[in-house]
Amino acid sequence: MRKVLPVAVSLVMAAIACEEKTPTGPSRVEEITAAPNAPPVVSIAGPAELSFAAGTRVTFTATANDDTGGMTDLLVWRSNIEGAELGRGGSVTVNTGDGATPPSLRLGTHTITATVENSRGQEGFANVLVTITPPAPPGRPEVTITEMPSVLTDTSLFFRGTAIDAEDGDISELIQWDSSIDGDLGTGSVAIRTGGLSVGTHIVTAKAIDSDGNLGQAAASVEVSPVPGGPGGPNTPPVVTITSPPATERNIPFGRLIVFIGTAIDPEDGDISSELVWRSNIDGTMGGIGSSVSEPSLSVGTHMITAAATDRGGMTTTAAITLTVATSAPTTVTQRFVAVTGTATATAANDLTLMFQLLDRGTTPTVGVSPTYAVSGNWSAPSGAHSGAITGTLTGLPDGGTLDLILSQGAGTCLAEAEFTGRVTPTSLRLDRSSQLPNPETGPVDPAPCLWPAGFDTFVGRPATTTETAPTP
Repeated sequence: MRKVLPVAVSLVMAAIACEEKTPTGPSRVEEITAAPNAPPVVSIAGPAELSFAAGTRVTFTATANDDTGGMTDLLVWRSNIEGAELGRGGSVTVNTGDGATPPSLRLGTHTITATVENSRGQEGFANVLVTITPPAPPGRPEVTITEMPSVLTDTSLFFRGTAIDAEDGDISELIQWDSSIDGDLGTGSVAIRTGGLSVGTHIVTAKAIDSDGNLGQAAASVEVSPVPGGPGGPNTPPVVTITSPPATERNIPFGRLIVFIGTAIDPEDGDISSELVWRSNIDGTMGGIGSSVSEPSLSVGTHMITAAATDRGGMTTTAAITLTVATSAPTTVTQRFVAVTGTATATAANDLTLMFQLLDRGTTPTVGVSPTYAVSGNWSAPSGAHSGAITGTLTGLPDGGTLDLILSQGAGTCLAEAEFTGRVTPTSLRLDRSSQLPNPETGPVDPAPCLWPAGFDTFVGRPATTTETAPTP
């Protein structure tokens, strides 16, 4: 008997037993139905690495097929963070880093999805998690995570990475591995986790320190799914995003209040931003839980700030940003300045000593309020005939800010005062007289001998060395 099996249709065929003689028995009728059509199958082949420093061009490759043949050219690539398509076809190449030319991936952990739809409206897709990190600062080891698994819980797995230092060479065996959920994962170029990882999205960090104490690190995401039929069941993890501070405000002076804002949206539970837990890789868990937390005292250094949210099904997602806290705004600074040769006149000062006393460290960089210092000190002229006191304020830092000062000489009924404004930098100081103040004891008109010295209108100077005396213009 001969059967013909069609695709996508059902046929009723009469199968008649054939011999040399005329059939004597009745014909048999069979109904044969093909299996339902399957959606396209998508397979992502590259990239081999899953963590890239900003500025690296990344190429994604994939194939797509269904029962009608190849569909690779119809693939559409997208990121869960970027709005626009990344490209189409079996291979797309993107730029990386905040502000990079599109198509591009900004800093963060992206779910990259390749999708295709066949003529029957059936969709197939595959995805891969890729992390874009800031470039390693000069002088630090360049750490790269080269292999990151996506596994079921209770499954043994390993992580592979490299650490190359300009001075020490290959220091991959010094890599320390850490999970945002499970903690320490081991040390070396290959870290083996025989007991598996907890269910959730792990931010895995690889750190290496060179002989000079410079730290290099890289981070990537690994998705650990529950065992089918085990605790947790099928569940989609939340999407976590850190929205503040923005990338342009992540270099912050020590002591300034920092406001962190984030969101966590779960397909099943909805908005769970109130469950966000914030952590610094240097200072540990930060105060407060929720969509917004304020941190007034992060330590000096480069922090990896993470925000993690766990849904009711036990799935955890973590987002991360890098933020640098600059050297502390000093409490008290005393600096002596001398006139730049040729800028002083017979009555202009050629020597000033200023003491800066911190009053206010400022506020969040989003508002843009700088530290404030009280200024006191003294000045003297090259002829020795004029000298006096200095009071006022500095807005900014002692090596970069604006000055509003009052310089005075004399006392009592023969007190002469003038207002000066200016700016201080790490290498210079400039003051310009804006007005003369009336003597409070003599009224708006001062006696002629008590007027502000003629010609003392501008001071252009630089920081003095510890052994330098005031120059003679």
